[in-house]
Amino acid sequence: MGRMYADGIVGTQTSLEQQIRWHLKGNHYPPVHESFVDVAIQAINAVNGCEGNTVINMPNGKEMSAYGIVDGLHLDSWCYPSEEDF
Repeated sequence: MGRMYADGIVGTQTSLEQQIRWHLKGNHYPPVHESFVDVAIQAINAVNGCEGNTVINMPNGKEMSAYGIVDGLHLDSWCYPSEEDF
């Protein structure tokens, strides 16, 4: 599981929402609650849109930057680096 599993489901015919749901439940112990699926997608979109410092409200009442969410939930398989990241 882990990174290889995430890389394997990226780009499949499955919706991004379903990919993230599988990732949060199957690649984390304990599994991350499905209420974080929308937050994960917001974070991915922000990072891919070069807005990784955007603060996102999470279902647990905390706030975190999109970069922090991507890092914490191991969502880098869905993020595409820009030239600024090198």
